[in-house]
Amino acid sequence: MKVNNQLFDHLFRQQSGKMASILIGRFGFNNAEVIEDVIQDTFYTALRLWGMKGIPENPEAWLMKVATNKTINELKKRGRHKELNKQFVPAFSEESEIVGAIDHQEKAIQLKALFGCCSPLLGVKAQIMLTLKLVCGFGDKEIASAFFMGSAAVRKAIYRSKITLKEHQNYFLELTDKDLQQRLPIVEMVLYLMFNEGYSTTNGEQEINADLCFEAMRLTEWIIDDKVLCNASTHALFALMLFQFARFEARVDAKGTPISIEDQNRELWHKELIHRGLTHQKLSRKTDTLSRFHIESGIASIHCTASTYADTDWERIIDLYHHLLSFDDSIQVETGLAIALCEHGEVDKSLILLKKLESKSSNQFSVLFAALGRVHTKIGELEKAKSYYTVAIEYSKTRFERAYLEEKLANLTLKSMPR
Repeated sequence: MKVNNQLFDHLFRQQSGKMASILIGRFGFNNAEVIEDVIQDTFYTALRLWGMKGIPENPEAWLMKVATNKTINELKKRGRHKELNKQFVPAFSEESEIVGAIDHQEKAIQLKALFGCCSPLLGVKAQIMLTLKLVCGFGDKEIASAFFMGSAAVRKAIYRSKITLKEHQNYFLELTDKDLQQRLPIVEMVLYLMFNEGYSTTNGEQEINADLCFEAMRLTEWIIDDKVLCNASTHALFALMLFQFARFEARVDAKGTPISIEDQNRELWHKELIHRGLTHQKLSRKTDTLSRFHIESGIASIHCTASTYADTDWERIIDLYHHLLSFDDSIQVETGLAIALCEHGEVDKSLILLKKLESKSSNQFSVLFAALGRVHTKIGELEKAKSYYTVAIEYSKTRFERAYLEEKLANLTLKSMPR
């Protein structure tokens, strides 16, 4: 019997990070590398056995049970049974059966592991990378893309972080409410990056990876449900996720090629998710402290509540982008501002900003060149527009992005042909 690869990939993406966080919580961070190896081996075992016997009734529980027992056996083999964390794990015997289904303790263990990776012993970037790797199941390539780094550099950084935390075990497990609150901003940023990676994935064949988005939303909602942790910025982050996810179905065509917000069928936008987003956005206003999530959810809500693209309040979006620059002055945010200026009719200002970004940027971003192509199209300079779209295609990261840009270029070529 052949195992459905799509289902298997779905389970790996959805469960590997969850399994790692639970097992690390139970067995301790000093066994993190053993646990990573065990999880890989568990999925290889599943692929082999399920191909012969079929998929079990509860595959998630099966994976967790097998991984737990494999971890116990491996630690005993290595003489580490005394290192088992008795705070989370009972005394195991060879015949122990560990139920892998979600229980009331799993949520607390996962949250503990999520916050445990965000240790003050590590730099901010290292905290985020470690959490994405161990708790969220990200690959090195995906993390590298989020930080514009090479995969080898990511592996080295994560290895150094593991060594640091191994030397300070209680920084990972013994967290007070104060510790959790202090680490919340980093955890929020991890979940933000995780959702963004899912919304425009850099790995695999799908332009949009629903599993990552669902997982980020699930963990964010867990924080919202926690009376100690929940605050205004978490509500703002969750609102942003809901607004973005509401457009999920309309963002790509049948081939998986992205559809710009201008051309999306707004009837496909999920009205209930938009309504939930507005509810959490309202709750996020109960604070005197503004976060980047407040601003980004504000931009997303304007898009989601506009009845048509022409009705979009670009003036308000431009104002929000100016505020966002005080939190993040990256080329991506400035490019977003330039696009908003162009759509508002301030084409000259948009072009000046984009040219400045083009001249000072040492990295090559397809979105910047695509924006330059769009602006030159607006002012009727079609040959320049085509050249910028050609460069954007060269630097595109996925075949879906490339297909979208190639369609833009093809339309321009038809438009510029003599009649």
